[in-house]
Amino acid sequence: MHDEDRGWRTFEARIPLTFYVPGGVAVGIVEEVLRGEYESGYTGERLTVLDIGANIGAFSLWAAHRWPGCTINAYEPNPATFALLERSTRSYQMIHCHNAAVYPSGNPDEAFF
Repeated sequence: MHDEDRGWRTFEARIPLTFYVPGGVAVGIVEEVLRGEYESGYTGERLTVLDIGANIGAFSLWAAHRWPGCTINAYEPNPATFALLERSTRSYQMIHCHNAAVYPSGNPDEAFF
């Protein structure tokens, strides 16, 4: 039996979110993420979500609403962009922002340029 045969329906949730978007960032990219560009169909409870290269936090905020109760670790190495990430996500206790790059290395501290 298909999902549509069970009476399942899809609704688009419009969640008001505030972003601090600098002039150089494409607003269309934020809109695509919030429309579910990264939807995987995965469900679960108490998930740990990694947002690597978090930019200003569009995916982190989307994930916070997509998977309630999850913990999100958002990594953004650029100091100026990191400040926007923190500003956009500050009211979400489940989002933990890290001003760092993620790179597979055996060194405990890796220089980032």
